[in-house]
Amino acid sequence: MDDDFAKSAGEIVGSALCGKGGEESRKKARGVRYRPEYWSLVNLSIKLSELSENWRAVAGEPLASRSAPAACEEDGGRFVITVNVPDQMVLSSARFRKARLEREISAFFGGAAVSVDFRVGPIRTPAQPARSAPQKVYRRAPVVNGEEEIAERAKFFLGGGMSPELAGAMARVMLSLEKLSKRRR
Repeated sequence: MDDDFAKSAGEIVGSALCGKGGEESRKKARGVRYRPEYWSLVNLSIKLSELSENWRAVAGEPLASRSAPAACEEDGGRFVITVNVPDQMVLSSARFRKARLEREISAFFGGAAVSVDFRVGPIRTPAQPARSAPQKVYRRAPVVNGEEEIAERAKFFLGGGMSPELAGAMARVMLSLEKLSKRRR
């Protein structure tokens, strides 16, 4: 169990998909056509999500708030990480931090060979939900009650023994409900 704790999410998912016996026993047991490129894509996706979750710790605050990892590819045993930045000004300053960022990402992946490419593009962080379109709010016109109407209805409640303030409030509520029910929907 301690071995699972030290593994990355990609290694755990890979071992769960292939089983303890490896890929050969999986092919024989299920009769499924095994394609290793699918599992490598799953592994790359998991590594990119791990990097995205820990981006602030890996990239450092000046760069982390103005950038986000966008893509992860494997090219000859080397991870190529594409990092999006919002504009050209940030792009030129980020290029000065490229070597440091490559060292940090390499350390995050346990010493793997890493190359970083910067490009101008949208920045999406895991904590930032997609914006939804604002919902329309339909409001009705306010109900206007005259003082004479309120006084007339308040007499009904005063006859029942209510206090004058409560009778006035109840008269306003009663008139408002009556007027709202007469309106067309």
